[in-house]
Formats: sequence, structure tokens, C-alpha cells
Amino acid sequence: MIEGKGYIYLRDNEWYRIKGVIIMGTTKDLKKTSKIYIADEIKKGKYISIIEIPINKVEIIDKYLKNYFNEYSIYVYEETDTYNRCIYALLEDYLKMMNIEYKVLTKEEINTINRSEKLDNLPDIINNFFIKCKEKIINKRKQCY
Repeated sequence: MIEGKGYIYLRDNEWYRIKGVIIMGTTKDLKKTSKIYIADEIKKGKYISIIEIPINKVEIIDKYLKNYFNEYSIYVYEETDTYNRCIYALLEDYLKMMNIEYKVLTKEEINTINRSEKLDNLPDIINNFFIKCKEKIINKRKQCY
């Protein structure tokens, strides 16, 4: 069992699939990372793979991953963590080869995280809905005058 947890994640969405890429990154805080992606993603994405790693090794593992998978790196707009989709199949073998302690989260655990991400952002979604409703009401009132 990994005590302090950091994470390697793969993130996907419809737009990434069309472009033939996937996002790979590391983080010490999945919730914070989710909020960044939610603000930046053209199409809403989700985690498709999450791997727990020791939190005190996140930075060095990130460097190892970027170095090892550099040949698969694809620069898409301003994204620097964008890679050819084939790394999905290569990632775990690399961790084994490097003898890095890790635990792959189950699909159920990942789905829970993805649902939690939606719930965390629900206040923003509701707020945006009410702002749009208010704007429509104001525009209709202006049309009446």
C-alpha cells in the first residue's frame, strides 16, 4: 500500500481522440488538476487511467516519464503533456521496467473520481445556468420596451 499518494494520470476526451492524442501527467492533487482541465478543455474530458505512486517521487517520476515517452510527445496548441495514444498500452510496462512502486486504480475507482469531479463543479454549472437565464430575461424585457 502506498502511504502518501501522488498520481500518474491519462486523460481523454472526444477532441483528443479525433486528434489521435492523449494527456499524460503527474500530480499530487487530482482535484486541483481536474479543475485546471475543466477550465481548459475544448471538450469535457475524464480520467481513463490513474496510477498511484509515492507522493515523494512525483517530480522525479514525471521527469522519467517525459524523457522516456519524449518520442511519442505531440505538441497540440499549448498542451505540452499531449502524447500519441499508444502510450496507454506502454505506461505500465515502463513502470515495471523501472521498478517503480505503483497501484493502478480500478475502473470503479476512476469512475468515482470522474463523478466526484462533476459534483465538485456543480455549483459553477448551476451558477452559469442562472446567469444565462437572467440574461435571457433581461433581453426579453428589453424587447418589450
